[in-house]
Amino acid sequence: MNNKKKHNQFPKLGYCNFGQIINAKDCAKLKNRIKKLRRLDKKIFYRSEKEFLKKGRYYRYAPGSTDHNLLISKELNHDLSFIEKSPMFIKNIESVMGKNYKIMKKSIIRSVPNSFLPEWIKKKLIDVGRPNLNPWIKDKFQDIQYFLNADFHQDMTRGIKHCTYYIYLDDVEKKDSCLKLLAGSHVLGAQPYPHYLRKSNNLKDVWYYNGLNSQITVKQMEMIGKAGTVFCFNGLVLHGTYYNFSKTPRISLRYLIQPNPKHKNTPFARSFKFVKGKIVEKNERKARLDKNWKDGSFIPTGMSITC
Repeated sequence: MNNKKKHNQFPKLGYCNFGQIINAKDCAKLKNRIKKLRRLDKKIFYRSEKEFLKKGRYYRYAPGSTDHNLLISKELNHDLSFIEKSPMFIKNIESVMGKNYKIMKKSIIRSVPNSFLPEWIKKKLIDVGRPNLNPWIKDKFQDIQYFLNADFHQDMTRGIKHCTYYIYLDDVEKKDSCLKLLAGSHVLGAQPYPHYLRKSNNLKDVWYYNGLNSQITVKQMEMIGKAGTVFCFNGLVLHGTYYNFSKTPRISLRYLIQPNPKHKNTPFARSFKFVKGKIVEKNERKARLDKNWKDGSFIPTGMSITC
């Protein structure tokens, strides 16, 4: 499928696979720099729940948009122009978002194999659907976003229309906790997590998604690709990752891109014409039913996403 056709399908499907458009050797250099500065082992985690309760917290644990973020730090000291000034990267962003877009936030995502986790954390997360690992990681290392897995969820729950651009720094196969998307799932708009999803027992990679007193059928897409592969999706598209079965953590970059509001006829803008529900849920307590809002801890809910 040519790029023009891919971009034209974005409004209805809510996502686009641009393929390998970033130089793989440059990706490897950045990946190795990250691995050198932030070695992944059990020492970065709190040793016990007792230590976590004394020193840890369930709030302000993610990399910030302006601080405590290795990707934008002086410590990393790595030129990102091979991505952000890449003609192909810019061209493909503009093909979906239009010109004069804004990078809201960029950060490093690390998919952590189960073998790296201390036993007490493994037991704690058995039935947690969206186990962001950062709360149990010492402050110094929270400038990277760590995940064990991520159940199907939406990114756009904070009142700002945006698109997520995902860049693989590794070669990623299914076993490496590849990104999974439910094409067209943005149609039901902002819905509370856990999402009302059922997988078909008869049709391969088909899910039934319920909301707004209606049901739609969506297709699961597995985003595998070489280092330098870039995907993007509307912030309302359900996406997630299953467990990482490889021996090494997958390292990716996530860019949140906000369009110029003057652009009314881009594929991104047109994608909202398909949305039947509300565009955003500004009240995070309504958006996430898997959190205990007294202390911010995660409530076990199980998960829909599978291998």
